[in-house]
Amino acid sequence: ASAGLIEASLTRAQRRQLFESPGSTVVAIVELTSVTYTGHADTEDKAPQVKVRVTGCEVAPDAADEAALQEARRAMYRRRRMDGTLDEVGSGPQGAASVV
Repeated sequence: ASAGLIEASLTRAQRRQLFESPGSTVVAIVELTSVTYTGHADTEDKAPQVKVRVTGCEVAPDAADEAALQEARRAMYRRRRMDGTLDEVGSGPQGAASVV
């Protein structure tokens, strides 16, 4: 089911590129839904695990949309890195809303 969502959002040219050029990439927005959660006893040295499923996907159809999604990804990464720190990481967007 997840693979079908992803394949449906790819253009014919993107599918061909991924098939003919191993290692090539496309940029997408995905929606993940948790389907199971596994917790462990406090005495076990294991982290809890969550199984997720892709429930929505849209692939950037062209270079301009791909660049916008990459910039949004960088902004979200910056925000995640900055959360909980007292020092400034540097100039640049600090959230996806500022670039999308």
